[in-house]
This record gives sequence, structure tokens and C-alpha cells, in this order.
Amino acid sequence: MSTWPAEAPIPNAASVENRLHSGESLLWSGRPDPSKHFTAKDAFLIPFTVLWAGFAIFWEASVFGMTRGGRGPGIVFILFGAVFVAVGLYMVIGRFFVKAAQKRKTYYWITTERAIITKDNGSWEDVILGQSPVRTRARGTHGDVSFVAGGGPLGIDIWENTGMPSFASRGGFGFYDVKDPQPMFDALRRR
Repeated sequence: MSTWPAEAPIPNAASVENRLHSGESLLWSGRPDPSKHFTAKDAFLIPFTVLWAGFAIFWEASVFGMTRGGRGPGIVFILFGAVFVAVGLYMVIGRFFVKAAQKRKTYYWITTERAIITKDNGSWEDVILGQSPVRTRARGTHGDVSFVAGGGPLGIDIWENTGMPSFASRGGFGFYDVKDPQPMFDALRRR
């Protein structure tokens, strides 16, 4: 099992150990690094979101300009544009704050049978190892593991680990932005 920083006791360890199956043992535990904000997907998402937000702000400025003096499209167009400005600002900036906040509440576990994700709110999600292909990626000092399940919507993984909401009924399952990922990779091979 990996070691956690001395200042951060392993949270939820007892609740995870209490839910292990007979003969199942914990091999590794870790968590995502909240200071890691960007992924390779941002090479596409950042320009797209800047264009979205820019157009929405242009729309609002145009509508405000046309409604000055009591003429023009009116309040409906202002409110319509405001929704797109809010979405644009979330996509450009807000998603990084949401992603960091979610990471601070997330814990990863690998056992001899399962990969488990727990959150501070008590939520629990797991996948049985060996039933899905496992894809590992190491980038510098961080690494990811994706447990690829078949039958999901095409392209669902584009939203994984971006901070963008996915409207699919079930998103991807993975451990993202793990600092010093080698012990995690070793635990996957050991099981």
C-alpha cells in the first residue's frame, strides 16, 4: 500500500476495509493531485471554450447596444445571452475550480479484486478488475489509470478529468492525476 503524506491520515480506510469481500485485501491507496489542472484534452477544450465565451460576450454586448434607448430585441435576448455567458465562463475558468474541489474529496483504492473510488460524502464506486481493459498513462510525475468498460456512448472519454459535466448516464471510471503513479501501476500488476 502506498504511503500518504504524514499530515493527511488515510480517510475512509476503516469503511473501505469493512466493505472488502472475504479474502480481498487492500494493495494501494492514493488520491488525485488537486494542483494538476490541465490534461491533453485541454489543447482542444481551451480554444473551444474561449471561442464560446467570446461569442457569448459579443452577443451580450451587441444586445445591450441595440436595447439602449428602449429599442431593440429586449430583455428576452439579454437573458438568453446571459445563460451562454455563464456557461462560457464556467467552461473557461470555473471547471478548473470545480475539478480541484472534487479532487480534494476523492480517494482511490486498489484491492486484490477491485478498483474503488470513494468521496468525502460517503459515495462509493467500484469496478471489478479483470472484467475491463485497463489503460495506464504516465506523464512526467503524474499518472492515470482508466478502466475501459464496453458499451458506453461513443466519445464519452472526451469529458473524463476535464471538469466539464458529462450528460451520459455513466461516465468513465478512472484514477486521474495521481502523483508518483508507479506504486499504483505496481499494485495493478500485483493483483
